[in-house]
Amino acid sequence: MLVVRLAVLMRKPRLCRWPWEASYRRAIPDPADPKTMNDKFLWRKLFDHDPRFPVLADKIAVKARIAEAKPNLRVPELYWRGRDAATIREDTLAGGCAVRANRASGKNILLEYPPGDREVFVEKGQWLPRLQPREGAT
Repeated sequence: MLVVRLAVLMRKPRLCRWPWEASYRRAIPDPADPKTMNDKFLWRKLFDHDPRFPVLADKIAVKARIAEAKPNLRVPELYWRGRDAATIREDTLAGGCAVRANRASGKNILLEYPPGDREVFVEKGQWLPRLQPREGAT
């Protein structure tokens, strides 16, 4: 077990960093013998490559999957999709909506009324880091 744990920590340090930071007691992750919820998530990321997981974790893709499997089930309508919150139209933000990040957790913005300061809203709505071109890429 120790060999597996060390091998994972050495080969996947960035993946193991999040469970360590999320642990209130700063416990070193143990995907070889997972007992905590974070260790179990890490184990699944490392060893359980079920092709359904990426679709089920994607808020937009899962809507299409639900619509296909259960056509009579109502799902919330998608009004905007993009990477830059500055491109959301004013009428879309008229109020009574939720602005959610597809690939982030805890970043929802619930709007009862249109945002008072558009610049503050746009800054708050930048969930993903700006993509930088790789060195040598044209």
